Amino acid sequence: MLMSVLHLPSHGEVVPTSLGAAQSAATTFDKLTSIRSSAGVGAACFLNITTDGAVLQDSALLHRLPVGHAVDVHVPEVGWISACVARHTKTGAELRFDRDQSLHDRTGTPRV
Repeated sequence: MLMSVLHLPSHGEVVPTSLGAAQSAATTFDKLTSIRSSAGVGAACFLNITTDGAVLQDSALLHRLPVGHAVDVHVPEVGWISACVARHTKTGAELRFDRDQSLHDRTGTPRV
């Protein structure tokens, strides 16, 4: 598994994530967000974010969702992004963003 990080001084400390071989650089992203799924709507706080996904914490909704469950997460300055629960953590969950054309159009990330 690749572990790479990027230090962006304006965003704070660097935190590696474990989203697998397609891993991209992760940085802390201390923002509140909303999550919506077929199970309901909830709030969470980003711990870090990459172009592949994000780690969120403090969400009762994410704790109830099984791995693989589809969600939409609101990313400030980007909008709603489709994702799925990749794994649970002690305080939240890792989400893997769907790599579709709309994500590419909003963020400029390459499709894989």
